[in-house]
Amino acid sequence: MIFTKNDVKKYDVSNMRDSILSFPNQLNNMIKKIDSFQLNNKFDQIDNILILGMGGSAIGAEICQVLIKDKCKIPIIINRNYVIPNWVNKKTLVIASSYSGNTEETIEAYLNTLKLTVNIIVISTGGKLSKLAKNNNNDLFVIDKNYQPRAAIGYSIMAILFSLIKTKNIDFSIVDDINEVIEDLKKYSNDLSKINKNNYAIEMAYNLESKNPIIYGSIENTDVIALRFRGQLQENAKMMAFHNVMPEMNHNEIEASNYNNNSCILWLLDKRDHIQIQKRIKISKKILEEEGIKNHIIEMKGSKFIERFFKFIILTDWISFYLAIINKIDPSPVEKITKL
Repeated sequence: MIFTKNDVKKYDVSNMRDSILSFPNQLNNMIKKIDSFQLNNKFDQIDNILILGMGGSAIGAEICQVLIKDKCKIPIIINRNYVIPNWVNKKTLVIASSYSGNTEETIEAYLNTLKLTVNIIVISTGGKLSKLAKNNNNDLFVIDKNYQPRAAIGYSIMAILFSLIKTKNIDFSIVDDINEVIEDLKKYSNDLSKINKNNYAIEMAYNLESKNPIIYGSIENTDVIALRFRGQLQENAKMMAFHNVMPEMNHNEIEASNYNNNSCILWLLDKRDHIQIQKRIKISKKILEEEGIKNHIIEMKGSKFIERFFKFIILTDWISFYLAIINKIDPSPVEKITKL
């Protein structure tokens, strides 16, 4: 029996539902405010880009990396660590992104970059990092707060893109591309927010109930979706999940004997994937099905990659939300992370 709206109200105490539903509006709100994001400093002769972040902030950076891989001509590295690479120098653009402004790994890495470059932009809602940015005369993009960091992904994505646009490392066309698909994203998310038997997110959530999800994405296309999905299942649904990347998975993990009747494999397939990766996904699915392992291929419709990519985010966020309701827990609190 499918859960009801009353079940959602009962367990979603902190209203993660509206946060997930707000994702397209986050993108839209940021686009409307792009002119208010102005840089005070000059950013000349940039040779490489280092983005500092953890959790949702790092995911936002990795999403941007996928979206602009054909638009940015210099390397972008995402740094999830206290320490920074030894190649950072005065020609490095550093973007320090921390939603709370108090992420200790990001703050320490930021302090290390201060010694090496003046080309620093900070993205945050406040906290210690924002104060440091002001004290060091760094440019600061202040984004909307009152969200769980992982639920503010639209703000993080757009702030990073704005940073790259304003420093002339990518052009404005990416914003136009996003703006063109926002209405489709709103409709898609709104449809998935409705509790009914035709809701694909609810169907997939029940397929994953009491299972160990293993998510496979394709390199440079859906790998970051797989990573995000794993994290959302862990934080929202409070369940263990795993992910890996194609085609690398075919060279090691497929041989593992640890798959069992409790495993449920999710293949994230996109028509932009290399033709050999598309073949590998379908053949790998067949091989594992012959061993009695449940497999599902998830594929998005849409003529543009950016639309399909964002729909993947929306769908997988809703799946994680509905699994939380099925598991009879509030998806918002992260008590162990807070305790840690």
